[in-house]
This record gives sequence, C-alpha cells and structure tokens, in this order.
Amino acid sequence: MQHFAKPENALKRADELCAVGQKEAAMVALHDVLSSKRHRLWQPASEEVMIRFLDLCVEQRKSKAAKDGLIQYRLICQQVNVASMETVLRHFMTLSEEATKGALELAEKMIGDRVNNLLDFDDLEVSF
Repeated sequence: MQHFAKPENALKRADELCAVGQKEAAMVALHDVLSSKRHRLWQPASEEVMIRFLDLCVEQRKSKAAKDGLIQYRLICQQVNVASMETVLRHFMTLSEEATKGALELAEKMIGDRVNNLLDFDDLEVSF
C-alpha cells in the first residue's frame, strides 16, 4: 500500500504509471488513496481521483474494483458533498454506455464477417 500526502500526488503518480503502460499499478495507487483513512475528508481532488480510477476500471474491465471504489468514495463524500457522488456516478454511467456500445459494434462486426464467410460458396469445390 502506497501512502500519499495528498490525493493530487496519487493522481500525478497514476498518470506517470499510465504513461509507461502500468495501468494496473495506477489503479492500485488510486484505490489506495480512496481506501485510506487519512483521506476520508472530501476534497475537490478526491473527485478527480475517483473519475480517473473509474476511467481505468472501465478500460481494464474491472467491474468489482469499480464497485469497491464507488463504495469507498461514497464514504468519503456522503456527509460533505453528495453532488460530487452524483457527478461521479453519471460519469461512470457514460463510460459504461460507451464501452457497451463499442463492444456491441465489435461483436456485430465479428458475427457479420462469420456469416459472410459461411455464405461464400465460391470457395467450395465439388468432387464427384
């Protein structure tokens, strides 16, 4: 578990890790900030950390990590800034809908290619 003095530092470190391709480590760093008892008081940087964490979760398809992060964030902002929780949830829903649309388009394309291959009778050789 990494300890950051400020959530901004964790956000900066996560961006550095993402730049070198270590997205899993970036998720861990952000999750550590969200679950740390040191950072239980809501700050504007907390919302940025959560949004970045959800971006990584959706990109990596880590739904359980996203759920745990949302629970931790609810504990942080439920008494101070409920509107922030709404902003984060709306962002998560938008990300999820975009990822779902992308996956459906990819699946339809793959199925369409396979159907076209099945219906292509020019490659068949008939031998009697």
